[in-house]
Amino acid sequence: MNRHALFAFALPALLSLPAPALAQAGRDRAELAQDRHEIRQDRRALVDDWRDSARMDQRLARFDDARARRDRGALGALDREVALALRQEVAETRRELARAHAEVRHDRRELRSERREDSRRRGGPTRRGGG
Repeated sequence: MNRHALFAFALPALLSLPAPALAQAGRDRAELAQDRHEIRQDRRALVDDWRDSARMDQRLARFDDARARRDRGALGALDREVALALRQEVAETRRELARAHAEVRHDRRELRSERREDSRRRGGPTRRGGG
């Protein structure tokens, strides 16, 4: 079936859909896009965690080497480097926690919206406690 025939067939079907169904389709696309965005963020965070772990393994190897050589200068430099890395990790964790809280708020709003929509479809009350 060519594109024009498909369009000619689909247009009347789309026009016959009730407006709430079209609106729901738009919300579904937006939710899917948001979910994909969150998955990409989670993947990036996982890659960052692996990279951080590898860096810490390297620091530990350098620490063991400096300790075996009794190199106080290198040990002091590593102490400062580890302290900086820990401060950066704390800051990163706070940012991730803020994003997680925002995601939870978003999910709760989405759930409330879906519950209202389900209630409307069933003809029930649209608010908690009736009404």
